[in-house]
Amino acid sequence: MPAVGVHHMEGHLLAPLLEPEPPEFPFVALLVSGGHTQLMRVDGIGRYKLLGESIDDAAGEAFDKVAKMLGLDYPGGPNVARM
Repeated sequence: MPAVGVHHMEGHLLAPLLEPEPPEFPFVALLVSGGHTQLMRVDGIGRYKLLGESIDDAAGEAFDKVAKMLGLDYPGGPNVARM
């Protein structure tokens, strides 16, 4: 089976384009994935500007802490998003 290369963070960044009402360019996105917390300006596919980032996963940890306070399972991000 052939392999297709996909940039992990770009996949997260462009996932909102799959929504029934996708955002229009430009938009600002908060990427929270694993050890990454980045604020990005998205001008188009392949056209991104890093606006800021943390040196840890502070935003992701915040989702996990909120989920814990609400009695939800780990990892908290997907559970909080569903709520």
